[in-house]
Amino acid sequence: MDIIEGPRFLGGFESENDVGNVCPVCNEVSKDLLQLNIHLDVVHGFSEQSSDTGGLNTPIWDGNKAVDQKRSTKKPKFVLQRSHWAKMNKGQSRCSECNVKLHTSTGIINCRHCGQLFCFKHCQNAMRLNEQAAYDIERGEWCRCCRNCSLKKLGRNSFGAVESKTDVFLKLRRSKVEDKQLLLLQLENRFVRLINGITHVNLKHRDSILGSVRKAAEISRLEKSIVPWVPDQFALACSLCFKGFGVTLRKHHCRLCGKVVCDDGATNCSNQIPITNMINAAADLPIRLPPELEISELSTQIRVCSMCSQFLFKNRKFDAELAMPLSTIFQLYERMHGTAAIIISATQSLKEATTEQSYEDAKSPNASDVAKLSRARRRLLDSFAGYDRITKQILNSHARNPTEARIQSSIVSQASLFIQQNMLPLKNLTSHLASQIESSQEPSPEATSNAISGRSSNNLTIQEVKEYRTQLMVLNEQKYLVENMIANATKQRKFEEATTLSKNLEELKLQAGELSNLLGDEGFS
Repeated sequence: MDIIEGPRFLGGFESENDVGNVCPVCNEVSKDLLQLNIHLDVVHGFSEQSSDTGGLNTPIWDGNKAVDQKRSTKKPKFVLQRSHWAKMNKGQSRCSECNVKLHTSTGIINCRHCGQLFCFKHCQNAMRLNEQAAYDIERGEWCRCCRNCSLKKLGRNSFGAVESKTDVFLKLRRSKVEDKQLLLLQLENRFVRLINGITHVNLKHRDSILGSVRKAAEISRLEKSIVPWVPDQFALACSLCFKGFGVTLRKHHCRLCGKVVCDDGATNCSNQIPITNMINAAADLPIRLPPELEISELSTQIRVCSMCSQFLFKNRKFDAELAMPLSTIFQLYERMHGTAAIIISATQSLKEATTEQSYEDAKSPNASDVAKLSRARRRLLDSFAGYDRITKQILNSHARNPTEARIQSSIVSQASLFIQQNMLPLKNLTSHLASQIESSQEPSPEATSNAISGRSSNNLTIQEVKEYRTQLMVLNEQKYLVENMIANATKQRKFEEATTLSKNLEELKLQAGELSNLLGDEGFS
């Protein structure tokens, strides 16, 4: 039974439109929206300014009579505990972070949590604390604290709930891998059955007069029995490139998956592949060739889509290429890579040993240690010479294809940059090592006369002349390599690469000129 509520009365007046101005909290009826808003703000505390003006009396309109009602009381004042704060000693207290003396200019402030003294610079973090100076994220107030307290607060380094999805991922990946393996096994089985059937048909009609006609018909029936073909009427577009079939784009069926594909040369969706090539590419499969039938007699071609071809032969082709011996350029590059690793390691060890000896034996260097350093440096120079020889061999090697030619050019460019960056810093080690050798010798008259006789006209020892000549020879070889690379880049209209190589050539010429001036008459004529 429906209950119909009669009209409400407010202030002695009856109004049917007052039902829409009912307070949603206490169901009190207001005359208009203004009175309803005042009622909600004052009585129920919906006013945004109620917390700022707490304690003030505000008139509340109830009909035609004003009623004074106080708002909600003020929030109690937050008083933070300070008993754990460190005391300030004028002229003695220091910042717990930077240890600077605390005064007015640096600022003097206690961390509200730990109570230690800090300067303003190192106490700029904030965290919620309760009145007992404990961390309280729910009821605490924002207080200034130091960096350590901010980092150590509860939940600072947590990242929320963690749910491991590793098992789900492994299960999903395993299912995908299993599906892929099953598909591969299915294609291999179809391929073996198809090839064995074609070889049997070729052997059966090898000596027949009408063998070519009968062989084509039997092979067609065999292909349709291996895998069900998609009906032509249901295929409106290629299943790989999605191009619509028409007069110029014919429909074809893949003999391994049965899908309808096109024969467009641009997209390469399907191709006629001789079965001899397929047998050679999949030699690991159990294909039974009759002993009385030569593989060269099989002239049949079968149409295979690009998807099945890649899926069936891509990994086999990759494994076959890995088993093949590397070309000359890549063999030399492997040797170069190993030599470069030796040079980097030896250079770093030589620098560390020279620096350590310069600090420990500055006044009286040990002659045996200096001799070891000298031999290590000589071996390092030999490694550089071997690296340069390999670079020239790579440059003179013949590239088999344009891709290998680009790789060859990149290897030579990187080799030139490597020698430039790692060979020239040895100049400082040479002078330092020579000074240690001279200081380790006894200052006898005979040794002095030998040293004088062993020097060149530029006041260089024979060892220094040999080393500088080696460096100059390497720089000249690098100049020759870079000049050839600039010529090739200009010929191929690679002007940006030529500009970069020209800058490298200028640096090489500048460094070679410095070594030539240093050698003087002892240089190359």
